[in-house]
This record gives sequence, structure tokens and C-alpha cells, in this order.
Amino acid sequence: MAVPQWKLNVLNQLLLRDQRQTHAFEDLIRHYGSLRSGVSQLDREKIRYEQELKACRQEVSTLTTKLEKSCAMKSYDHEQKVFRLQEEVTELHREKGALMKDEKFAMEITLKSLEEKSREIEEDRQKLLTRIAELQETIQELRNIEHDIKYRDYPEASNVRSVVPQKALVKIDANEGEVNSVRFTRSGNLFGSAGFDRKLRLWAVNDSRCELRSTLVGCNAAVTAIDFDPNVRMENFAFMLCTYLLMVSCISINQFLVT
Repeated sequence: MAVPQWKLNVLNQLLLRDQRQTHAFEDLIRHYGSLRSGVSQLDREKIRYEQELKACRQEVSTLTTKLEKSCAMKSYDHEQKVFRLQEEVTELHREKGALMKDEKFAMEITLKSLEEKSREIEEDRQKLLTRIAELQETIQELRNIEHDIKYRDYPEASNVRSVVPQKALVKIDANEGEVNSVRFTRSGNLFGSAGFDRKLRLWAVNDSRCELRSTLVGCNAAVTAIDFDPNVRMENFAFMLCTYLLMVSCISINQFLVT
């Protein structure tokens, strides 16, 4: 007898439902089984570890008893060793104190010798500084003499008498702070001033008035002297040469920035 179609449909739907539900919970069931196996394994290990812990505690108790007995037996020996070590430490401190006293005495002698040398060096330094100042004054005097000799041969200079001014025509604040050097150009229409502010200022003289034309900066120390090249025209400031007598070094004007 043939099975009705609706029964086959119901059967197929039931089989499909069973397959879906079984497939959905298959991993969960498998994972649950593995967890149960792991829990059983952990329970067995726990029992084994508890037994080992009990044995270890008994062993620790036995060793503690033996250690206390051993410490009681060796306590006297340790006290004797500590006493001997304290005596040795006292002796070492005594020897160290004597050694430090000798070293202190030697260091005091060395310090006195170094102070004497330092004093001599300072005296030599002061003498050298005095000599340098004298040489700088001599150099400046020689430059003035050279300047007078150099410009004595110019026709326009031979008609002008050299006189000492009796009255200041113009007063200006040339630089910030002390001014170390002032130098006029050959024409006398331009002069430069420099000092401890590390700046070189160029001034133009017009009708008994001084006008600031340019400021040159960039020097890393105080400017002690200025000089102009007599062979270069002063209308072009870029070709001006300035000599800075910073001890024994010279710095050209190319190292300055015109502001």
C-alpha cells in the first residue's frame, strides 16, 4: 500500500528538524564531554597534590625540628665567631684611622704645594695681563703714528692743521654700555663705534649732525677695536673691513649681518 504524500512530508520535516537540532548542539555536547573529562582529570590531580602537600608538610616539620636542634648546637660557635670578627673590625678601624691620618697629612702638604703653585700662576697671569695691556697701548700708539704718517702725504690733509677740539659739537649715545673704539673714515664723513654690546654702528656726519646709517651685529664677544680699509670707498658698506682685536684673533666684516 502506498504511503500518502502528506505523511512523507511530515516525516521529511521531522528528519530535517532532528538533523538541524542535532547539528546545532553537537559541538556543545562534544565540548561538554571534553570539559567533564578535564574536570575528572583535575580532580585526580587535586587528590595527588593534596597527598604530596601532606607529605611535604611532614617533611618540613621534620626538617624544622632538625634545624632548631642544629641552630641550638651551633649558636655558641656563632657567638664566638661574632666576637672574634668584632675584634678584627675594631683593629681594622684603628689601622684605617691611622692610615687616614697619614693620608690627610700628605694631602695637606700637597694642597699647600698646589696653593703655592696656584698663587705663582696667578701672579704670572696678572703680569701677563699687564704686559698685554701695555702691548695693546703700544700697538695703538704705533697705529696712530702709522695713521699720521700715512695721511701726511695726502694733499688734502697737508692743508689742514691738527688742533685739539675745545668744545663738543655733537653728543650721541653711540652704543649700549661702554664704548671701546671709535674710528673715522678717510673722508671724515663716516665713523664707526663699537663696545661691549657686540655691535658695530656706522654714523654719518652731516652739518654737525650724526645720523645712524647701519648697525652690524653677529660678533660673539665685545668689540675692542675698529679699522677701515683706506683703499675701499665708504659709499658701499658691504666692502668695509673691520678688525676686531679679541686678544689675538681678527674677525672680518663678512661675519656680520647688516640690520
